Amino acid sequence: MSANSVRQKWGVEITLYASAIMMSLIWSSLGPMMLEITEHFQIPFVEAGLLSGIVACVLGLFAFLSSFISSRFGMEHTASMGVFLMSAGCLMTGLADKYGWILVGRIIFSIGAGLFFPMLGAIIMQWFDGDELVMINSINFSGTAVGTSIGLAITAPIMHIVGWQETLIIYGGICAIVAFLSLFSLKAKTAICSSSNDKSGYGQTKNAYLDVIKRKETWLLALAFAAPVSISVITHTFLPTHFVATKSVGMET
Repeated sequence: MSANSVRQKWGVEITLYASAIMMSLIWSSLGPMMLEITEHFQIPFVEAGLLSGIVACVLGLFAFLSSFISSRFGMEHTASMGVFLMSAGCLMTGLADKYGWILVGRIIFSIGAGLFFPMLGAIIMQWFDGDELVMINSINFSGTAVGTSIGLAITAPIMHIVGWQETLIIYGGICAIVAFLSLFSLKAKTAICSSSNDKSGYGQTKNAYLDVIKRKETWLLALAFAAPVSISVITHTFLPTHFVATKSVGMET
């Protein structure tokens, strides 16, 4: 592999890893903000919790649809589109002055996450193979845990300095930088392997998707993945507020 190709593949990896971190960071950041949101908009806690719960629902739907979208536009374009939507949704949430617009912003973020996340492993498979692929794939999925950890650790301190909406604007701005980076790093792969957009293979790709959907292993794995995601949503949404409200613990702690 040429030096240029090596730089390209690691550029792809850095972009995808940063995107995975931002996806989880923005998703988890609303947990520490729940009390602020309920007080600001004078809404019940359950209604505020929908802002986190809706992410998993919409993400799951568009994660399914992303396979069909990527077969038409290419995995790289689909991933870049997803990161841009994550940024736009986060910025809209931070700029919104009504609860309804915050919910719309979270839905837009969720659509973006649903388009990006399934492309994470698929794009890496084009650049890495063998033991290197296993290692890089594991690193990328750890990025979601890293993003969650960072989000839960730094959101409350930043929020208490600049405000919860301003914090989301900061996160959305950082995600926008990553999105623009994806235009350059992921576009290079599209130019090299343009066959991924070859419409002649669309019929075969569609049949392959249908075959995967019909397999029981697909649904068993989906259910297995759904369990930890459900626990994660509940934990991020309710536990921080619970300890603040019942144990008089500071949100930073």
